Amino acid sequence: MAAVNFDYEVLYKTFSKLIYDYIGLTMIELNGGGVQPKPPFCVFDIISPYIPLNYLEDDSSGAFECVVSFTVYDLSKVSALSKAGELRKMLDSINTLDRFKEINIVLVEKMPTQIRYVQENNQIAKMVGFDCRLRLHDVAVDDVEPITDIKLKEM
Repeated sequence: MAAVNFDYEVLYKTFSKLIYDYIGLTMIELNGGGVQPKPPFCVFDIISPYIPLNYLEDDSSGAFECVVSFTVYDLSKVSALSKAGELRKMLDSINTLDRFKEINIVLVEKMPTQIRYVQENNQIAKMVGFDCRLRLHDVAVDDVEPITDIKLKEM
């Protein structure tokens, strides 16, 4: 795996704000610790943090892809399905696409919505979610001063 300097917290902050502003759901990180909010809420997870765009590990473009997961927790399956549908729709909204453009995120693919809960009698919330494939850009910064002056010598 190539060394990646991408700040994955940008994804968390971006999606957290978009999901709250658009749907009104709190987003938490999967296995992030702390107290889980009362349903409905959304859980975010980065499933595959780095997928190279080609087989060359020394690709200097800085572009790569990752897969993220969204799971909506709610008290009923129907409500969770509805909120997951709203979340899918949000990803295609003009505001979301504008925000993605500002931070160099490209939505490559939205995978099918799935019921994600295990059937249990004592389960409080129902889970419905989907995954997305994103194209990201790793911005590497060198510690080299830029060339500002070039002197040519005639021969």
